[in-house]
Amino acid sequence: MFESSADIGGDAIIGTKLAIHGGLHLYSSLPEKEQTFARKCIAYRDKRVGNPKAEQKLRLGDIFFGRTPAKLSLASFTALHIFPAGAFDETSACDLETLWEDEALLDELNAWEPATNWRPAWRLERRFNSDGMLLFFEKIDYCQQYIQFHHSGIIEAVDHELHDWTLQHSRVIPAHHWEEGVLSILPPLLKALKRIGGTNPAGICISLRDELEYASLSYEDIKERREIAPGRDRLGIREGLLTLPFTMLSDFEEDLSVLMKPCFDALARAGGFPGSPRYAQRKANS
Repeated sequence: MFESSADIGGDAIIGTKLAIHGGLHLYSSLPEKEQTFARKCIAYRDKRVGNPKAEQKLRLGDIFFGRTPAKLSLASFTALHIFPAGAFDETSACDLETLWEDEALLDELNAWEPATNWRPAWRLERRFNSDGMLLFFEKIDYCQQYIQFHHSGIIEAVDHELHDWTLQHSRVIPAHHWEEGVLSILPPLLKALKRIGGTNPAGICISLRDELEYASLSYEDIKERREIAPGRDRLGIREGLLTLPFTMLSDFEEDLSVLMKPCFDALARAGGFPGSPRYAQRKANS
Protein backbone atom coordinates (compact mmCIF):
# COMPACT_ATOMS: atom_id res chain seq x y z
CA MET A 1 0.00 0.00 0.00
CA PHE A 2 2.83 2.39 0.90
CA GLU A 3 5.80 2.93 -1.36
CA SER A 4 9.34 3.84 -0.36
CA SER A 5 10.45 6.30 2.29
CA ALA A 6 11.74 8.56 -0.48
CA ASP A 7 8.18 8.98 -1.77
CA ILE A 8 6.81 10.26 1.53
CA GLY A 9 5.73 13.86 1.23
CA GLY A 10 5.86 13.76 -2.56
CA ASP A 11 2.61 13.12 -4.41
CA ALA A 12 0.17 13.37 -1.53
CA ILE A 13 -3.07 13.54 -3.54
CA ILE A 14 -4.27 10.09 -2.58
CA GLY A 15 -2.71 10.23 0.87
CA THR A 16 -1.26 6.73 0.92
CA LYS A 17 2.06 7.58 2.51
CA LEU A 18 3.04 7.50 6.15
CA ALA A 19 5.12 9.89 8.26
CA ILE A 20 6.35 8.94 11.73
CA HIS A 21 7.93 11.47 14.09
CA GLY A 22 11.61 10.74 14.46
CA GLY A 23 12.14 9.52 10.91
CA LEU A 24 10.47 8.22 7.78
CA HIS A 25 9.70 4.54 7.58
CA LEU A 26 8.32 2.03 5.16
CA TYR A 27 4.72 1.18 5.96
CA SER A 28 5.69 -2.49 6.08
CA SER A 29 8.21 -1.77 8.84
CA LEU A 30 5.43 -1.02 11.32
CA PRO A 31 4.04 -3.75 13.57
CA GLU A 32 0.97 -5.41 12.08
CA LYS A 33 -1.32 -3.87 14.70
CA GLU A 34 -0.23 -0.35 13.75
CA GLN A 35 -0.51 -1.15 10.03
CA THR A 36 -4.13 -2.21 10.60
CA PHE A 37 -4.80 0.92 12.66
CA ALA A 38 -3.33 3.16 9.92
CA ARG A 39 -5.47 1.49 7.24
CA LYS A 40 -8.61 2.05 9.30
CA CYS A 41 -7.74 5.71 9.90
CA ILE A 42 -7.16 6.34 6.19
CA ALA A 43 -10.36 4.48 5.22
CA TYR A 44 -12.35 6.63 7.68
CA ARG A 45 -10.74 9.80 6.33
CA ASP A 46 -11.49 8.78 2.74
CA LYS A 47 -15.14 8.19 3.60
CA ARG A 48 -15.37 11.68 5.04
CA VAL A 49 -13.30 13.74 2.57
CA GLY A 50 -13.36 11.46 -0.50
CA ASN A 51 -10.91 9.47 -2.59
CA PRO A 52 -10.46 10.22 -6.30
CA LYS A 53 -9.62 6.55 -6.97
CA ALA A 54 -12.75 5.19 -5.32
CA GLU A 55 -15.98 4.29 -7.08
CA GLN A 56 -18.08 7.22 -8.26
CA LYS A 57 -20.33 7.64 -5.22
CA LEU A 58 -17.36 7.65 -2.82
CA ARG A 59 -15.05 10.02 -4.69
CA LEU A 60 -16.22 13.27 -3.08
CA GLY A 61 -16.88 12.15 0.50
CA ASP A 62 -19.52 12.76 3.13
CA ILE A 63 -18.46 16.32 4.00
CA PHE A 64 -18.78 17.47 0.38
CA PHE A 65 -22.35 16.17 0.28
CA GLY A 66 -23.30 17.93 3.50
CA ARG A 67 -23.35 14.87 5.74
CA THR A 68 -21.91 16.92 8.59
CA PRO A 69 -23.04 17.78 12.13
CA ALA A 70 -23.20 21.47 11.16
CA LYS A 71 -23.87 22.72 7.64
CA LEU A 72 -20.92 24.37 5.89
CA SER A 73 -21.76 27.35 3.68
CA LEU A 74 -19.68 25.84 0.83
CA ALA A 75 -17.96 22.47 0.29
CA SER A 76 -14.41 23.85 0.49
CA PHE A 77 -12.54 23.14 3.68
CA THR A 78 -9.56 21.91 5.65
CA ALA A 79 -10.33 18.79 7.69
CA LEU A 80 -8.29 17.42 10.58
CA HIS A 81 -9.04 13.90 11.78
CA ILE A 82 -7.49 12.55 14.97
CA PHE A 83 -7.80 8.88 15.91
CA PRO A 84 -6.78 7.72 19.40
CA ALA A 85 -5.58 4.19 20.00
CA GLY A 86 -8.61 1.93 20.27
CA ALA A 87 -10.85 4.33 18.32
CA PHE A 88 -12.20 1.47 16.21
CA ASP A 89 -12.86 -0.90 19.10
CA GLU A 90 -16.56 -1.54 19.55
CA THR A 91 -16.28 -1.02 23.31
CA SER A 92 -14.38 2.27 23.01
CA ALA A 93 -16.12 5.14 24.85
CA CYS A 94 -14.64 8.45 25.97
CA ASP A 95 -15.94 10.67 28.76
CA LEU A 96 -17.11 13.76 26.87
CA GLU A 97 -18.81 15.24 29.91
CA THR A 98 -15.38 16.03 31.38
CA LEU A 99 -14.69 18.22 28.34
CA TRP A 100 -18.13 19.86 28.55
CA GLU A 101 -17.35 20.92 32.11
CA ASP A 102 -13.80 22.16 31.41
CA GLU A 103 -14.39 25.84 30.58
CA ALA A 104 -10.68 26.66 30.34
CA LEU A 105 -10.04 23.94 27.77
CA LEU A 106 -13.16 24.85 25.81
CA ASP A 107 -11.81 28.39 25.61
CA GLU A 108 -8.53 27.04 24.20
CA LEU A 109 -10.50 25.25 21.47
CA ASN A 110 -11.36 28.65 19.99
CA ALA A 111 -7.75 28.79 18.75
CA TRP A 112 -8.47 28.13 15.03
CA GLU A 113 -9.24 31.79 14.54
CA PRO A 114 -9.26 33.24 11.01
CA ALA A 115 -6.20 35.35 10.22
CA THR A 116 -8.45 38.21 9.06
CA ASN A 117 -11.00 37.91 11.87
CA TRP A 118 -12.76 41.25 12.43
CA ARG A 119 -14.91 40.04 15.32
CA PRO A 120 -14.14 40.98 18.94
CA ALA A 121 -13.74 37.27 19.68
CA TRP A 122 -13.84 33.98 17.79
CA ARG A 123 -15.98 31.75 19.97
CA LEU A 124 -17.52 28.38 19.16
CA GLU A 125 -20.96 27.39 20.37
CA ARG A 126 -21.41 23.92 21.88
CA ARG A 127 -23.99 21.20 22.20
CA PHE A 128 -24.29 17.45 22.49
CA ASN A 129 -25.61 15.43 19.54
CA SER A 130 -26.11 11.76 18.73
CA ASP A 131 -22.42 11.35 17.77
CA GLY A 132 -20.98 13.02 20.85
CA MET A 133 -20.12 16.68 21.49
CA LEU A 134 -20.11 19.41 18.86
CA LEU A 135 -18.43 22.82 18.82
CA PHE A 136 -19.43 25.10 15.94
CA PHE A 137 -19.28 28.67 14.62
CA GLU A 138 -21.69 30.25 14.64
CA LYS A 139 -24.98 28.78 13.40
CA ILE A 140 -25.56 25.07 13.05
CA ASP A 141 -27.34 25.55 9.70
CA TYR A 142 -24.72 27.96 8.27
CA CYS A 143 -21.33 27.17 9.70
CA GLN A 144 -17.76 28.32 9.07
CA GLN A 145 -16.04 25.87 11.40
CA TYR A 146 -16.91 22.90 13.58
CA ILE A 147 -15.22 20.36 15.85
CA GLN A 148 -16.99 17.05 16.44
CA PHE A 149 -15.83 14.90 19.35
CA HIS A 150 -17.15 11.36 18.88
CA HIS A 151 -17.94 8.97 21.72
CA SER A 152 -15.19 6.72 20.30
CA GLY A 153 -12.61 9.49 20.76
CA ILE A 154 -12.33 10.29 17.06
CA ILE A 155 -12.14 14.04 16.45
CA GLU A 156 -13.20 15.73 13.20
CA ALA A 157 -12.27 19.43 13.00
CA VAL A 158 -13.33 21.25 9.82
CA ASP A 159 -12.66 24.87 8.83
CA HIS A 160 -14.19 26.69 5.87
CA GLU A 161 -13.31 30.27 6.86
CA LEU A 162 -9.83 30.36 5.30
CA HIS A 163 -11.13 28.76 2.11
CA ASP A 164 -13.85 31.40 1.92
CA TRP A 165 -11.07 34.02 1.98
CA THR A 166 -9.27 32.09 -0.79
CA LEU A 167 -12.39 32.09 -2.98
CA GLN A 168 -12.58 35.89 -2.72
CA HIS A 169 -8.88 36.45 -3.43
CA SER A 170 -8.14 34.87 -6.80
CA ARG A 171 -7.95 31.34 -5.36
CA VAL A 172 -4.66 32.07 -3.59
CA ILE A 173 -4.33 29.86 -0.50
CA PRO A 174 -2.44 31.75 2.23
CA ALA A 175 -0.24 28.81 3.21
CA HIS A 176 1.56 30.59 6.05
CA HIS A 177 -1.75 31.22 7.81
CA TRP A 178 -3.00 27.75 6.96
CA GLU A 179 0.05 26.31 8.76
CA GLU A 180 -0.44 28.66 11.71
CA GLY A 181 -4.07 27.59 11.98
CA VAL A 182 -3.14 23.89 12.10
CA LEU A 183 -0.42 24.51 14.71
CA SER A 184 -2.83 26.63 16.77
CA ILE A 185 -5.67 24.10 16.93
CA LEU A 186 -3.70 20.84 17.25
CA PRO A 187 -2.42 21.43 20.83
CA PRO A 188 -5.89 22.04 22.36
CA LEU A 189 -7.38 19.19 20.29
CA LEU A 190 -4.75 16.79 21.62
CA LYS A 191 -5.16 18.18 25.13
CA ALA A 192 -8.91 17.58 24.83
CA LEU A 193 -8.27 14.05 23.54
CA LYS A 194 -6.15 13.29 26.58
CA ARG A 195 -8.76 14.88 28.86
CA ILE A 196 -11.56 12.61 27.62
CA GLY A 197 -9.42 9.49 27.99
CA GLY A 198 -7.90 9.10 24.52
CA THR A 199 -4.49 7.42 24.37
CA ASN A 200 -1.49 7.11 22.06
CA PRO A 201 -0.42 6.19 19.49
CA ALA A 202 -2.84 8.52 17.75
CA GLY A 203 -3.24 8.90 13.99
CA ILE A 204 -3.59 12.36 12.42
CA CYS A 205 -4.96 13.03 8.92
CA ILE A 206 -5.14 16.47 7.29
CA SER A 207 -7.02 17.12 4.05
CA LEU A 208 -7.86 20.12 1.87
CA ARG A 209 -10.80 20.29 -0.52
CA ASP A 210 -11.10 23.35 -2.76
CA GLU A 211 -10.83 24.46 -6.40
CA LEU A 212 -7.32 23.06 -6.34
CA GLU A 213 -6.91 22.78 -10.11
CA TYR A 214 -6.73 26.57 -10.37
CA ALA A 215 -5.60 27.53 -6.85
CA SER A 216 -2.05 28.54 -5.97
CA LEU A 217 -0.13 29.00 -2.72
CA SER A 218 1.39 32.10 -1.21
CA TYR A 219 3.49 32.37 1.95
CA GLU A 220 3.01 36.14 2.28
CA ASP A 221 1.39 37.56 5.42
CA ILE A 222 -2.21 38.53 4.68
CA LYS A 223 -2.32 40.59 7.88
CA GLU A 224 0.21 42.96 6.34
CA ARG A 225 -1.17 43.06 2.78
CA ARG A 226 -4.69 43.49 1.51
CA GLU A 227 -3.86 41.50 -1.62
CA ILE A 228 -1.20 38.83 -1.94
CA ALA A 229 0.60 37.63 -5.03
CA PRO A 230 0.01 34.09 -6.29
CA GLY A 231 2.61 31.44 -5.70
CA ARG A 232 4.83 29.80 -8.27
CA ASP A 233 2.36 27.49 -9.92
CA ARG A 234 -1.24 26.40 -9.80
CA LEU A 235 -1.72 23.24 -7.81
CA GLY A 236 -3.38 21.65 -10.84
CA ILE A 237 -5.25 19.01 -8.81
CA ARG A 238 -8.31 18.24 -10.91
CA GLU A 239 -9.95 16.14 -8.24
CA GLY A 240 -10.05 19.15 -5.91
CA LEU A 241 -8.70 17.11 -3.00
CA LEU A 242 -5.26 17.11 -1.38
CA THR A 243 -4.74 14.58 1.40
CA LEU A 244 -1.49 15.07 3.27
CA PRO A 245 0.76 12.34 4.70
CA PHE A 246 -0.75 10.27 7.50
CA THR A 247 1.05 11.02 10.76
CA MET A 248 1.36 9.02 13.96
CA LEU A 249 1.66 10.78 17.31
CA SER A 250 3.46 8.66 19.89
CA ASP A 251 3.58 11.16 22.76
CA PHE A 252 1.30 14.06 23.72
CA GLU A 253 4.42 16.14 24.46
CA GLU A 254 5.89 15.87 20.95
CA ASP A 255 6.97 19.00 19.10
CA LEU A 256 4.02 19.44 16.73
CA SER A 257 5.87 21.75 14.36
CA VAL A 258 8.37 18.91 13.80
CA LEU A 259 5.62 16.32 13.56
CA MET A 260 3.79 18.36 10.91
CA LYS A 261 6.83 18.94 8.68
CA PRO A 262 5.97 16.16 6.17
CA CYS A 263 2.43 17.59 5.84
CA PHE A 264 3.55 21.19 5.45
CA ASP A 265 6.26 20.21 2.97
CA ALA A 266 3.77 18.13 0.96
CA LEU A 267 1.44 21.13 0.62
CA ALA A 268 4.34 23.38 -0.37
CA ARG A 269 5.56 20.94 -3.05
CA ALA A 270 2.07 20.64 -4.48
CA GLY A 271 2.26 24.41 -4.96
CA GLY A 272 5.66 24.36 -6.65
CA PHE A 273 7.88 25.15 -3.66
CA PRO A 274 10.74 22.86 -2.51
CA GLY A 275 9.23 22.73 0.98
CA SER A 276 7.62 24.89 3.61
CA PRO A 277 9.60 28.12 4.16
CA ARG A 278 8.95 27.63 7.89
CA TYR A 279 11.67 24.97 8.03
CA ALA A 280 14.06 26.67 5.60
CA GLN A 281 14.09 29.69 7.91
CA ARG A 282 14.79 27.48 10.94
CA LYS A 283 17.64 25.74 9.11
CA ALA A 284 19.19 29.09 8.17
CA ASN A 285 18.99 30.30 11.76
CA SER A 286 20.47 27.11 13.26
